[in-house]
Amino acid sequence: MRLEQFQRERVGALTRFSQTLNDEGGRPCELLIVGDSRQVSKAFGESDFDAVIRPGVTREQWEADLEETLRMRQSIVPANAFDDPSSHFKSSPAAPTAKNSIIFALRRVQPGGTAFTLIVPLIIPVGVSIFFVFPRSFVCGGSVLPVGGDPDLFLTINSFVGPPVSSSTLGGLMPDTVGFAAPPFLQFFPVFRVFGFLASATTFVGSSLGLP
Repeated sequence: MRLEQFQRERVGALTRFSQTLNDEGGRPCELLIVGDSRQVSKAFGESDFDAVIRPGVTREQWEADLEETLRMRQSIVPANAFDDPSSHFKSSPAAPTAKNSIIFALRRVQPGGTAFTLIVPLIIPVGVSIFFVFPRSFVCGGSVLPVGGDPDLFLTINSFVGPPVSSSTLGGLMPDTVGFAAPPFLQFFPVFRVFGFLASATTFVGSSLGLP
């Protein structure tokens, strides 16, 4: 699906983009993007989104598919990945603000659905953060697969500004991958932060598993 297919609504100084989609059992979910309209269009204007929601998936099935879901089998370290060592010694990014961030959320409209996957190509300007929020889950993973620039990936739970539980800040075009797991009775909201250390063209792939 494309950004032009989303419904648009002004929310104060920002714009909410929304699109309803059904899981494999026919239950509706919603994709939401909230941010400055120009920033959203720059980040996702050429994107072709893919979302897959599978009810009844077990943890064993989800984990067996995860390597393929996150495209880890296709990702390789570029031959020149370590030619510039300074690209790997990065300072921590500044705390994100509402003005330099975009929120992209996958929301349940009705109870149900267990395995959630998002595949989103995007363009991210330097210094901008794009947050991908998943439904309540007990295990999750995500990756960024850059083709240009240098994006970084952070994972927090139940917060946009809390300390990351997992992070990856490899330099250049090296793929970044993060993940986290908890007991099923301690479900959490996964919040993936893609940060533009440099202006970047990349694909975010995220997946989570939660109780219905």
